[in-house]
Amino acid sequence: MGRAGLSSLSNRLIVLGLILVLAACSRPAADLPPDSGSVSARKTVTLSEFSESDRKLACPDIDLQRAALKVEADELTGKVMSHRQNNQTAGYIGAVLFPPVLFALELSEDDKAALDRIQGREDALIKLKSIKRCQRADR
Repeated sequence: MGRAGLSSLSNRLIVLGLILVLAACSRPAADLPPDSGSVSARKTVTLSEFSESDRKLACPDIDLQRAALKVEADELTGKVMSHRQNNQTAGYIGAVLFPPVLFALELSEDDKAALDRIQGREDALIKLKSIKRCQRADR
């Protein structure tokens, strides 16, 4: 009976470790902005809703800002992905061999918040580009 109890405990620790790893890697989706671009949109965006500095942006400047945001987002995504691999390794080791290793998980909350900020700015620039009737680039 003692051996079966240890096996059950090991299985529970493995499941707990996997849950912790998955929780550390997950990120809730950012809230969607209000619908202002579809045919059935209830709200339309006007230029007055943007800051003065945004209203002054020319179409090429908007494209430059979007390109810079993409570079920043790609870097942050790379950091989060590298933490994910470290977290998975720590989760496996912690669940099977040494549970205190689970405290080494890197949650990347600041990076994830920065990605949310970047996505919000990207959405605003897309709307601004639409309002200014800029030529569509390849994104």
